[in-house]
This record gives sequence, structure tokens and C-alpha cells, in this order.
Amino acid sequence: MTRFFFILSFLLIFILNTQSIAAQKAPFKLQSAKQLIEKSTQDSIAMIERLSAYYFHGIMNDYRASKGRKRVLWSDELWLVCLNHNNWMVQRNKLSHSENSSAESSGKDPGDRMEFVNPNTILSWCGENCLYNYDAQGETVEEIAFTIASESFQQWKESSGHNENMLASSARIQGVAFQINGEQVWATELLCTNEFNAADFSFQKPVSNLFKCRDYQTMKALNKNK
Repeated sequence: MTRFFFILSFLLIFILNTQSIAAQKAPFKLQSAKQLIEKSTQDSIAMIERLSAYYFHGIMNDYRASKGRKRVLWSDELWLVCLNHNNWMVQRNKLSHSENSSAESSGKDPGDRMEFVNPNTILSWCGENCLYNYDAQGETVEEIAFTIASESFQQWKESSGHNENMLASSARIQGVAFQINGEQVWATELLCTNEFNAADFSFQKPVSNLFKCRDYQTMKALNKNK
């Protein structure tokens, strides 16, 4: 009975927070990143979405390493670009790489959207992946986030074009964002090259201890033993 009420309470929070997040229509600038990251430590849905990005980053880097590719660095700048594009797709209920002009739009193509977030960006994009699915499943924040990350990775891996993007040899920087909207999960991943030495720039990794949740390696081991 206690387990039932825990799941019911979580679902009620899930629904309420989904509505509040989906109500955000205006695209974000780089200055909003810190506030949004802080929100992900307090809001259950924002936490799942951010934690999904953290787990996905680990899954994809392991995959790149297994194929002899360099691991990519994380960029909150690109995470924000992807977040904006997710929000546009949710508002339009349309899966697309190209945005038309609207109040929710941050630019027609990935390059435009990167420039919107940061007019001084030094990154050049080399691949974008988009999807929606229904994989927000699990009984805890960690389970839901890891399921979203692993199932989304598998979805892109099984598509030749998306898989090619994830394994792009020129990719050095990555950002990915997930947005939960009712039963749907929308996602955008952006991979970029860096014309300069990546070590010269500091990108904040979405560290899981911000959420007091299990880190990627722990979740990877737990799911391997299932």
C-alpha cells in the first residue's frame, strides 16, 4: 500500500510539473543557464530531464570509445540550444530540424539557434539528432532518467543517419536535452567541432551529485546486472 501511494504521489507531481514546464514558450539565452540548472535540483521533472542528459552523455561517450572515437566534452551552451529546440517542437507538436519564424523560435537551423543562445559562440555544429518517444518509465527519478537516456540512445543508434552523427569523428563537444510533455519525451542532441583547442575552454559537466542521485557508472552497473 505504501508503494502504491509513493507511485501515485510521484505521478501527481509529474503531471503538475509537466504542465508548468510546457507553459514556457520563450526561448532562453545563455544567461538563463545557471537558473535552469538550479531549477533542475528542485523541480522533479526538470531533474529527470537534466539527469537524462547526464546519463546519455555517459552512454554515448562509452559508445564512441568502443568504436575508436574520441570522447566528447559536455557543453551547457549546447544543452540550452537543444532545450530551446525541444520547446519549439513541443509547442508545434512537430519533429523537425528546421524551425519556422514564431515567438517560440530561436532560429531556423542549428547554427542560427546556437548564435541566438550565444552570439559570441566559438563552436561549429557538425550534427543534430531529434526524436520523440514514450520512454519516461520507471519508479524513481533515476530509473526514469536512465530509461529515457538508454532508450533514446538505442533509437538513434538504430537509425543510420543519427548513428553517424553520434560517431562523427570531427565531434569534440556535445549537448543533449530532453523534455517531458505528458506521455511523450522529446529530445535534441547537438554535436560540434571546436576550431580552437577544446582544453582552452571550460564546459560544465552535468554532475549527478547536484541531484543527490546515483552517478552514471553506478546506474550502468545496476542496469547491466538486470
